[in-house]
Amino acid sequence: MLSGSATRCGMATWPGSLWYLFDVGTMRQYRLRLTGPRATGARLSAVALADLLDAVINSTRHALRLRVDGGGLTGATPGWLERASDFIVLPLEAGSTHVVFESQTLAEAVPDRFAQVDFDLGLEPDMTIFEVLEESLGEALAGNPSSDKFDAALLKTFGRFGKLWRHQIEGVEFEGGRAIRLDAASMARIEGLQRQIPADQRTIVVGKLDQLHHSKRMFTIRTDDGSDLRGVLATDEVVVASLGELWGRRAQVAGTVKFKASGAPLLIEADSVVASEGGPSVLSKAPRPLFQSLPARGFHKSQGPRSGVSAIFGQWPGDETDEEVEALLAHSS
Repeated sequence: MLSGSATRCGMATWPGSLWYLFDVGTMRQYRLRLTGPRATGARLSAVALADLLDAVINSTRHALRLRVDGGGLTGATPGWLERASDFIVLPLEAGSTHVVFESQTLAEAVPDRFAQVDFDLGLEPDMTIFEVLEESLGEALAGNPSSDKFDAALLKTFGRFGKLWRHQIEGVEFEGGRAIRLDAASMARIEGLQRQIPADQRTIVVGKLDQLHHSKRMFTIRTDDGSDLRGVLATDEVVVASLGELWGRRAQVAGTVKFKASGAPLLIEADSVVASEGGPSVLSKAPRPLFQSLPARGFHKSQGPRSGVSAIFGQWPGDETDEEVEALLAHSS
C-alpha cells in the first residue's frame, strides 16, 4: 500500500480568491486497486466512490481508536482522531481503477499524542493510519483468534467495504507490504470471525493496579493468576487523578469486558475502580465468556432412518399397552 513519500504544501483560499500556502509535512502515498466490470479506468461513479471513502474513513478511524483507547465509532469523534485521519484523495488512475491517498504519519498529524513510541499499544510515530488499518485487516483475514488489533465492532465496520459489490466492483486490493484483498469471499470469512467472538459482558475483577496512563485514561490490572488486563475508563465519573492513590495496590474494577475471538479478554471498559485490600481471590482471574459462541455448522447433522426425527416417529417411550393408554386418556378427558 505504501508507494512513496514527499514533502508537500497544500493550498487554501479565503473569500476574495486570496491564496496562501501551508505546510502539510511529509506525505506517504497509498494505493487501492479496484477490480471488476466497473473498475476499468480513471472513472468511478460518485455513489461507488462515496461508499469506498465511507469504508476507508470509518475503518481507519475505528482501527486506530481501538488500539489507542479501546473505543469505536460511537459518540463524537475525538479531535486527535480527526487529525490522524485527515488524509488526501488524489485523482483516480487508470489501468484497473486505482484510488490514491496521501497521509501524514501519526507523529506529524498528532504530535501531542504520538511523538514517542508506545510499546503498550504497538504503535510507532512514523506509522500512518493506513498502516494501522493494514495491520488490523491482515490479522482479521488471517483469522488470528488471539489478535488484539480487532474486535467484533471493528470487524462489522470492515463490512462497509461490502457495499462496493453492488456497484459491479468485485475486489479491493491494498498494494503494499501485506497481501490484502477484500472481496465477497474474504468478507464472508470476516463475518464468520465476527460471529465467533463472544458477546461483551459485565464483570468484576480484583487485582493489583499495575500501570496508569493518565492522558489516555487507561490502566492495567494484574490478577492473581498472572494475567494483565488492559482497562479504559468508560465514564468521567472515575477521576484519573484518584487512581494514583491506588497504583501498586489491590483494586476492584467493575465494568464491561470485551473478548478476542479466542475467548481471552481484550480489555475492560471500567465504570468503577475502588480499593479492595484483601479482595476475594475468586474474582482475581482473567474473565472468561459465560456464553461462548458456537459455530452453526455444528448443529447441522445429517439424518438417517435411525437418527434425528426418524428415531422418534412411531415410538412410544413407555411400556403401556394400547388399551392402558386409551383408558388413561378416557379417565383424564
